[in-house]
Amino acid sequence: VLLLGRVSVGVVAGVAQMAAGSYMTEISPIGVRGAVGVCSQAGIVFGIAFANFLTAPVFHTLGTREHWRMVFLVPSAFSLFQL
Repeated sequence: VLLLGRVSVGVVAGVAQMAAGSYMTEISPIGVRGAVGVCSQAGIVFGIAFANFLTAPVFHTLGTREHWRMVFLVPSAFSLFQL
């Protein structure tokens, strides 16, 4: 059940990102259209890299057995910042 949920969430997240990127590119002015598409994809890549950095046991940040629950607070902090 968990595997099926993870696969379905991954597919939906990929489709949503594709649709959001296409929509943002279409509604942006012609002069900044390329920058909007690049910044969207760069934000995703940097977010994944940041998450990997935080959870890597080598760096001893949040990848330890004691601090793994703190990983869920990082997206919450960014969400509160966006409000």
